[in-house]
Amino acid sequence: MAGKFNGVQAKIQNKYSCAVYTHCMAHRVNLVVVDMCKFVKETKCLFNTLDSLYVHFSYPTKNQRLIDMQKKLGLKIKTIGRMSDTRWNCWYKNCDAILDCYQAIIHVLQEEIENENDKDVNEAIGILTNLQKGSFIVNLFVIRQVLSTINILSNMMQDKNATLGKSSVIIKKFTDDNNILIDIPHQARDSKRKRREPNNLNDFIVTTTTSAIYELIESNKSVEDYYRTNIYFKILDSIIENLKRRFSPESLSLAISVDKFMQLNYEGSLVFINYYKDLLDINKLNIKSEMTVARNCINKINNDFNIDDLKITIKKEIFPNIYKMLQVALTLPVSSATCERSFSAMRRIKTLVRTSMHQERFTNLSILHIEKDVTKNIDTECILNELSKSSRMMVLK
Repeated sequence: MAGKFNGVQAKIQNKYSCAVYTHCMAHRVNLVVVDMCKFVKETKCLFNTLDSLYVHFSYPTKNQRLIDMQKKLGLKIKTIGRMSDTRWNCWYKNCDAILDCYQAIIHVLQEEIENENDKDVNEAIGILTNLQKGSFIVNLFVIRQVLSTINILSNMMQDKNATLGKSSVIIKKFTDDNNILIDIPHQARDSKRKRREPNNLNDFIVTTTTSAIYELIESNKSVEDYYRTNIYFKILDSIIENLKRRFSPESLSLAISVDKFMQLNYEGSLVFINYYKDLLDINKLNIKSEMTVARNCINKINNDFNIDDLKITIKKEIFPNIYKMLQVALTLPVSSATCERSFSAMRRIKTLVRTSMHQERFTNLSILHIEKDVTKNIDTECILNELSKSSRMMVLK
C-alpha cells in the first residue's frame, strides 16, 4: 500500500498528482510498538518468552490448570493471548495479564516440573528460568508502563471525533517530551565510553572477572541507574525515533493546516490552501475574504464552533471556495480503524448458520451492527408498534 515506487499510493499519485496519501495514524503508532518490541534486544527477549508462554498454555488441559490455580489463589481470571502485529493492543494486554497472574503461572510451572508427567517439562523449565530472572521482571514493569501510555495514544487516534490536526499535536507532544512515556527521572547520559567484553570471549565461560562485568560496581552506580541506562533509555529512544520517522514533519504540517482550516484560520491553513488552490481553481484573496466573513457569521452564533456549525453556515452559493476546500478536508481520514472493524463485524453477522442470508438483509444487519452507537438509542417499542399496524398482521381468535 505505502510503496514509494510500486505501491497503491504511488500508482494513484501517478494519475492524480495532488492526491494525498494519509497512512492510518493508529496503524503507524502500532508499527512503532512492533518495531520497539522486535528490534530492542531486551524487549525482544521478553516478548519471545511471553510468546512461548502462550504456546505452552494453549493446550486446554494446561490452560485449565492455570485457571484453577488463579481461582485457588483468589486472583482475577486472566488469559494469555497470542502475540500479533495486527492486533494493536495485544502487546499491552499480555504484559498486564502476565503481571496479574504471575504467581499462578509460577506455581503451575513448578508443579509440572516436579510431577514430570508431561513431555514438555524441558520447555516449562526454560520458561520458568526466564520468568524468574530479575532483568525479566524489571523489563516487564517498564514495558507495561510504556505500553499503557502508547495504548492511550492509539485509542485517541481511533476516536471518531479525532481530527488530523489534533492527532498531529498529540504526536508532536510525544516526540518532543521524552518523559511523557514513563515516570522515571530523566538524567543526562554518561558520555564515558562503555567497556565491553572482548568478542573472542563471547562463546566461552569466563571464570575470571573482567572490567566490563563489574563496571556497575566500579562506577558506584545504583541498580536504578543501570536499568535506566540499559533498558529505559533504549526503549525510549526506539519509540521516539520511530515516531519521528513514521510521522514526518511534512505529513504533520498538512494535517495541522487542515485542522486550522476547519477553524477558519487563514494564516494557519495556507499549507492546505496552497496545495489545492490550482487543482480546485481557487483564488487566495477570495477564500481569505470568505473565511473572514464566515468566521464573523459563526462567531455571532457560537464562539466555539464545530464541524456541525460549519455545515450549517457554509453554503455553496455564498461561500463557493470554502465549500470546495471543506469537501476535500472532510475526505482526509485520521485512521482506518472504523473500516477495519466493519470487516470484523461481517464475520460475526454471517456465521455458518446464516449462510443462506441474502445480500440486502446482510447489508442492513451490518449497518445496524456497525452503527450501534446510533441504533442503541432506538426505541424498540415504537418499531414494534409501527410493525403491528401492517396489513400482514393477523388477529388470532
